[in-house]
Amino acid sequence: MSERKHIKLECQKVFGDNVAFRIVEQTHRNKAFGSEGNTYKASNGATLKSYDYPQWVADFVVLYVWGREITRDNLIISASLADFKLIADAIREYNKTFSGEETTVVMDSGTFFVE
Repeated sequence: MSERKHIKLECQKVFGDNVAFRIVEQTHRNKAFGSEGNTYKASNGATLKSYDYPQWVADFVVLYVWGREITRDNLIISASLADFKLIADAIREYNKTFSGEETTVVMDSGTFFVE
């Protein structure tokens, strides 16, 4: 099995057709993050990238995760429900690839987690 790497998302709010979420755990960042340095390309077409700070760029189907700007790790990210499904599926695949973990969605006190 590859080096154990893991990401956990927390959904903070669903409003209309959008989701506000943030990354609450990420074991590796920058060049140690993915299978191609700072990048992980999921089979669904989404890309996870550790570069500067968390943000979703829908036009390029890229979720930027924790990177160099540690002070911005707690940023809230917004995405459409359809895009959030792509993101959650990419996180599940990343976690399975690097840790062998089956990722689940967990409800807790009105928020839910992809862990």
